[in-house]
Amino acid sequence: MENHKMIKLAQILEKVFTVLFWLLIAGSVLAVIFGVYVLFNPQQIKSSLVLGPVSLTLRDGFSYSSVEIIPILLFPLLMLPLLLAFLWTLKAIFRPISMGKPFEKVGKLIRRLAWLELAGGFLFAICTWFSQRCMFQAYEIDQLLLNDRIQAVSYQPEVSLNFLLYFAVLFLLSWVFDYGKTLQQLSDETL
Repeated sequence: MENHKMIKLAQILEKVFTVLFWLLIAGSVLAVIFGVYVLFNPQQIKSSLVLGPVSLTLRDGFSYSSVEIIPILLFPLLMLPLLLAFLWTLKAIFRPISMGKPFEKVGKLIRRLAWLELAGGFLFAICTWFSQRCMFQAYEIDQLLLNDRIQAVSYQPEVSLNFLLYFAVLFLLSWVFDYGKTLQQLSDETL
């Protein structure tokens, strides 16, 4: 009975990740169309700058240059293949589970998920740092905030390294599944 619940849940999750995969592709196509529109019509986009709980709306007439917009648009395009691979791997993890074989290939797929997490984390950290730097220069934040009460404005990038912890946990989990596969094979051979 308990095994049946696991199989049913895995079948549902496999379908959910398949739908999410195709929705991500459709959303990416729409995002590319919007990105091309923004690239050729930067003055049409209302600009605001969020600094923690403070939101600044920039005056009419402020527009980005193409050089400032391109790095912002490249970030999602660089992350897209990793996100698609991540969703496809999650779908593949639930495939053997939905067929009642929870240890078949799952360790290898979880390891792939760990490597995707590591690559995605590094790419996200680099792109976040680069886009924040571009935004700092595009909005001229140092000039925007300088007045008689503020002596200096500096840029301190914040990058989270939590993805390293997720990588380690997923990698260890993959070893657990590999060990479970070995135990399952021994059990099958004994019977």
